[in-house]
Amino acid sequence: MNQSKGLLVCHTPAEWTPERLKEEALSDRTQLPRISDLGSVINPVHPDKKLADFNITKGRLWQLKWKMEDYLRADYYNPKLHFGYFVGEYVELLGVKHRIFAEAIGLMPAELSQVINLHRKPKDKLAFRLDKHSGGRLPALLWFNVLKKDRYYELFHDDSFFKTEGAFVTEVVDWKK
Repeated sequence: MNQSKGLLVCHTPAEWTPERLKEEALSDRTQLPRISDLGSVINPVHPDKKLADFNITKGRLWQLKWKMEDYLRADYYNPKLHFGYFVGEYVELLGVKHRIFAEAIGLMPAELSQVINLHRKPKDKLAFRLDKHSGGRLPALLWFNVLKKDRYYELFHDDSFFKTEGAFVTEVVDWKK
């Protein structure tokens, strides 16, 4: 496990054995970054309540991660559980306003709002920034897998994409030859 300033940075695939996962789940090393490492993002209005808020938030963040993982393992697509939904849940669990969170991860507040409300497709940078912001607890790969599930559904249930893009194809391979 790589660490920098007490924050979990990344894991190699070899580190994620079942034994290691159990050990990580039961150890203190799995804690999210210390409250002082998160600065004023957790609760900028009531800085004296950070520690209590953080303990509650930490458990809820684990629940969000497990909810995302369970959803990704499921054989169905739920349109309510899209990428923007999970981003919105993450921000809500932190107990901050969208504007403050957007600034903390270097996005314009309007862009964050549009992603959450499905008015804009998220850019790749958002998954990486969410990974970094969560101290690696909600890894970029998890966010990308949610995006992938959204994209699969969109591609297979929206014929307009194939019709629009098909107009650019001038030749088709003849497989019967």
